[in-house]
Amino acid sequence: MSYLADLAQDIAAAEAVQALGRSDGPVMPAPSASVADGARALAVLDAEIMQVSALIAVVSSVFNALERRSYAHIDPRVVVAFIPAHSAAFAAAPDVAREACDLPQLLALHSYLARFSFAERLTRAALVPGGALTDDVELIADAWRRTCVAALEVEALFAAVEVDDIGNAVFRAERDSRARSTARALLEAAALGGWPCLDLDGRVTVPGWAERRRSPRVVVSQLVTVVVHGVASVGRLVDVSRDGMQIAAAATVSCGDAIEVVLADQRRAVGQVRWAQGGRIGVQLNGPFNF
Repeated sequence: MSYLADLAQDIAAAEAVQALGRSDGPVMPAPSASVADGARALAVLDAEIMQVSALIAVVSSVFNALERRSYAHIDPRVVVAFIPAHSAAFAAAPDVAREACDLPQLLALHSYLARFSFAERLTRAALVPGGALTDDVELIADAWRRTCVAALEVEALFAAVEVDDIGNAVFRAERDSRARSTARALLEAAALGGWPCLDLDGRVTVPGWAERRRSPRVVVSQLVTVVVHGVASVGRLVDVSRDGMQIAAAATVSCGDAIEVVLADQRRAVGQVRWAQGGRIGVQLNGPFNF
């Protein structure tokens, strides 16, 4: 296992060096990019890393708990709904961002990208059809802990970069937001081997997510009929908002499945499954719903 872990570290370092272009000569600024463009790209990178930090902490929490056998049972399939992904704009931003930052920031950024990519690919490869997990739990847990550390290092180094061209005051104020502080705390705890995103029963819970919901949710307890792939089953509506629902149900669903929810008064809500774990289903509705 130590050999595989060391190999993972070597791969990350090699990918960072390759990304910096050392094999082809010294790093040269992109001639078409200005400092202002670089600062904007830097803001995109910084904001997106913080946005996916909660998901990184979730996946890291699950594998830390699996590694320590902290719960009687954690379904490894829960991580599928939370494995983070970066946007296409994020992938293109590092080449432009180099205009606004120095070599230490670029090294930290490419190290993060390499570690993130390795952990993500390793996780998907280890989850075989049917939800079983291969024997790589320790390696995967280590990979995500290293990703947590890399994300924290990027955030810390980016904080020292001058971004006056995109509005320094606004950017700095955002850095001190409660959401950012929460993200840092989650990453720090997961990096140390903890599971800050799991509750006492092993269910995923992320502090601060409730405050960032687009519309407030109302806690309810009402029997509903859940229809997926033409098969109806009984479930219990746990909470509801204008845009989504959380349902406790035994129905077998996958992320992306179309779902219809029939309430006791025969009103119907249609949407898509966005996550499913622990006997609960998260539904994003196709249109506004007035409960």
